[in-house]
Amino acid sequence: PKNWYYKFLYICTLQIMPILVLLKFLFD
Repeated sequence: PKNWYYKFLYICTLQIMPILVLLKFLFD
């Protein structure tokens, strides 16, 4: 099934988003 794929993508997004936000604040 593709359910695990979406779950994996969701977890990756949750881990990457704070880093992107932090970089945005640092280099803005």
